[in-house]
Amino acid sequence: MPRLRGLNLYGTQFRGDGLANIPSIEILELTETDIDDNSIPALSKLTKLKELSVYETHIDETALIHNQVEHGENDS
Repeated sequence: MPRLRGLNLYGTQFRGDGLANIPSIEILELTETDIDDNSIPALSKLTKLKELSVYETHIDETALIHNQVEHGENDS
């Protein structure tokens, strides 16, 4: 799906499978999905991602922030 720009999976049972298949994604809504910390490396490879919502998921915010700092994606 090379042209896909936004994807809303709110409230689904999505666990992160297939993230590598959407490299051009810019907006990704994962609120209330089953995604967890195991998907952070795949999320970090989505280099065009501008908006990511992971509210009420199994992703640890600290792990997500730590990954951003490791990859030089922190604005501070």
